[in-house]
Amino acid sequence: MGQADGEPGRRGPDPLVERTASPDPGYLDPAQRTRDEESYEFDIIAHNGQEIVIAEVKTTLRVGHIEAFIKRLKKAKGYMPEYEARTVLGAIAYLRAEEASDQHAQNRGLFVIRATGNSAFIVNPEDFQPRKFG
Repeated sequence: MGQADGEPGRRGPDPLVERTASPDPGYLDPAQRTRDEESYEFDIIAHNGQEIVIAEVKTTLRVGHIEAFIKRLKKAKGYMPEYEARTVLGAIAYLRAEEASDQHAQNRGLFVIRATGNSAFIVNPEDFQPRKFG
């Protein structure tokens, strides 16, 4: 991920890659799981020794998607107790945003990733501090 030509966004090293970079970064598949009769699905999970970044991917992003995703982020450690000791961060990736949902996601503390053509870039400002969801 990085800045696409002519697109706004962050320059330099990708903070999500830096956060999850380790000699043996782990990734979980996006399969649906069930815990205590409650189903959940996370599209992408990247983790290192201290943090997990959970990403939701949408073609068209709406405010309702963000709020539903945040509810699931708050329950992530309950769904996956193996991550109890790690900090949970969230990211939302999209092709098109409606209802100013991209700004809403940033205001709620999520990394915001916009996909364009064959690339994607983080639209958060360089001084963005993500919210910790657990």
